[in-house]
Amino acid sequence: VRNPPILANAFLVHPWTSLHPARLRAVMKYRQSSRFWDRLLAVLGAAICLLSTAGIWRWVRCPIRVLVDCMRSVQRRQLGTRAQPTGPPETRFLAASFNEMIESLDRHERDRIQELQRARQIQERLLPTTNIVIPNTRITFQYAPAEPIGGDYLDVFQSDGGRWLIAIADVCGHGVAAALLATLFKTHVRNQAAVRSSPSDILHVVNSQLCSIMSDGEFITCLLGFYDAHAGTLDYVNAGHPPGLIVNTDGRLVSHLETTSSVLGVWPSTAIESGEAILRAGDRLVLYTDGLVECLDSSERLFGNERLAQAIARTATVDPMEQITQLLREARIFSAAGRMVDDVTVLILQRNPDPPSAE
Repeated sequence: VRNPPILANAFLVHPWTSLHPARLRAVMKYRQSSRFWDRLLAVLGAAICLLSTAGIWRWVRCPIRVLVDCMRSVQRRQLGTRAQPTGPPETRFLAASFNEMIESLDRHERDRIQELQRARQIQERLLPTTNIVIPNTRITFQYAPAEPIGGDYLDVFQSDGGRWLIAIADVCGHGVAAALLATLFKTHVRNQAAVRSSPSDILHVVNSQLCSIMSDGEFITCLLGFYDAHAGTLDYVNAGHPPGLIVNTDGRLVSHLETTSSVLGVWPSTAIESGEAILRAGDRLVLYTDGLVECLDSSERLFGNERLAQAIARTATVDPMEQITQLLREARIFSAAGRMVDDVTVLILQRNPDPPSAE
């Protein structure tokens, strides 16, 4: 029987074919050599893949990762961040464009801050001077906007009749828009106070003026009064503002200046009524905006009027300016943010205590 010929592929041999030992060794050697080269090619292919991946990672992805990190820094308002141009031309172009964009943003941010600082300086010049002299009375205040400029309004000046107009107001919101409305409100109050002597008459006209220019959702709360330094009387209107507090020398609450009218700038025909309070010797009148009592702690509880009254009672014997500082400090400690998140204004008017009698 003739043996069938060996096929061209040495790996395909008929199972019944008997090979010469020399030829069998040659076939086995060929198969071993073929396996070696197959493995070598597989190793080389894997090495090439790893090197290619490492090269792509280093050449492309690393520069992109740097750009991503820079963008995250910019999101945190770190406008001094700059990207190092590396990698292929495309990523270098992206890095250069990113740096140009951030430099432009940085310039605009610096200009914006400078404008806000100038606006704050102007707003501070619109506040009452700190050296106001009122007979038998000491008055002090502190204005703390949440942003560089705010929407709280404060004014103290002497009217033509000799009485002193004291006004504190809060425009809804804060920032530039609220500051503009507060300035407009100050102008209207000053103009009307020059020709009217009743707080209700003043705010009646001012409210009509505000309703013609304020849009939906905008309003102003205000507590405005005429103070007679000699008699210690205060004729006032509270237009939706937090109640003023009158405390005696022991810190005991004497009276509230409760609401007598709705907020301003919403209804032109709203009824505006007035009230009257009396400050006796040693009494203090505490006026404030709602940013002081509406700060929240970590459990979202309000600081509130009750805590404020307790804080006023604890600090009733200290200097009025120091009392304001301590009130603000307690509110900041209470607040979860550790700072006031709304504009805060506090004013304390103290009628001087009677001098001790000579024995």
